Amino acid sequence: MFRPTHEPQSKRHVRSSYFVVGEGALADTADDGPAEPAPLSDVAALRRFRFSRLGPKAEESQQLDRATRQALAEAMTDRAQTQPNTKDRTVPAGFTYLGQFVDHDLTLDATAAHLEDDITVGQLLQGRSPALDLGSPYGLGPNHPFDRRFHQDDGIRLKTGTTAPVPGDDRTNRALAGFDLPRVGVGSLISERRRALIPDPRDDENLAVAQIQARLLNPVGV
Repeated sequence: MFRPTHEPQSKRHVRSSYFVVGEGALADTADDGPAEPAPLSDVAALRRFRFSRLGPKAEESQQLDRATRQALAEAMTDRAQTQPNTKDRTVPAGFTYLGQFVDHDLTLDATAAHLEDDITVGQLLQGRSPALDLGSPYGLGPNHPFDRRFHQDDGIRLKTGTTAPVPGDDRTNRALAGFDLPRVGVGSLISERRRALIPDPRDDENLAVAQIQARLLNPVGV
């Protein structure tokens, strides 16, 4: 049995082969025998969803046949998940992104470690205080030498940005000052030039969270 250890950009988890750390890509065989590792290029390996074993690798005599594996998979499947969920229908969808924003204010893994590094819990570096102190959107204040860059010249108000016009719609084809995050990035790509100047870059990873951050920077919308 495997557990995921790292999730790359690809979200396609339904596949017939799995990349197991230290073993390679294991795929089912036509004769229902033990899975054999398939060769992968370095680039292909980086793009695969990674797993590691929860226990030692079974000997060939201990391998389960396909019917037993199928029965085990069905027993582990929560069939209730396939039924319509009526319990949460009254919960506004925005709470999903508000929860994500709160999570950013409570936790930040700042550990300098590479993928698959074996580190202990004591070595983990927490980059946030375990309190909802709004350090994620506001930083450490205008008197902090590093976080002063997030504030305007008056040392009180935070910097805000201007929305980029979207042609084709009268409602969006306007540049609105104060309704976007401050963006001061440089580079050849649009994403580089549009990089947000905020204490936590994760607060710009999707539009909904970025709008929450923008509202906190400019609460009166002016």
